[in-house]
Amino acid sequence: MARYKKYIILENYKTREVKIRFGYPFFHKDLIESSDKKEGWECIGGGFWDIDFRDKEIILYGDSTDFGMPRKEKIKIAISNINKHDWWQFKWICEHIFETKSCNDIEKFNFIIDY
Repeated sequence: MARYKKYIILENYKTREVKIRFGYPFFHKDLIESSDKKEGWECIGGGFWDIDFRDKEIILYGDSTDFGMPRKEKIKIAISNINKHDWWQFKWICEHIFETKSCNDIEKFNFIIDY
């Protein structure tokens, strides 16, 4: 079984906050943490991601077989909510997947929602 670059969109049904979580799991559901449900988070969709280092783009595409395709407006909200810790985690993932590429300025890349 192979791992893939995947993301999920989470919405908090208590606060209505929306966030994105990136990973390199086997399944989209592997990106859900055990505390998420207790804290009011539910997954509202997911897909795949890739990086175009030449054009400085983070590309979001496809959908999750576990959760379906998130709505574009929810993805845009989640992207705007990425904080310093989220960026740090994303850089760490990128550096381990793309060993030969620098991910230091990844937060300056543009997001492309390719649906």
